[in-house]
Amino acid sequence: MEAARNLWEPEKYALIVLSLCDFGSVAADFCGEVRDADPDQVIALIFHPDQELPATDCPTLIFTTEPDEYFLARVETLTAATRAA
Repeated sequence: MEAARNLWEPEKYALIVLSLCDFGSVAADFCGEVRDADPDQVIALIFHPDQELPATDCPTLIFTTEPDEYFLARVETLTAATRAA
């Protein structure tokens, strides 16, 4: 997550995808930091439904149990919405 913090800056990325599977509450905290600094940043959290979901205000969850096509469609939809804004 430290690398993500060092690379991120407002308006640099159309979409940030964070894995809760590997980082849990650290990823959720980073999501909050990003949203505080740039409320328009689109963020998606990858999450396995069997794990505990940490408290987060990031609205987009992508479940690891969904097919790859679903993941790709979600990413396409999220980035298209960013480009349209």
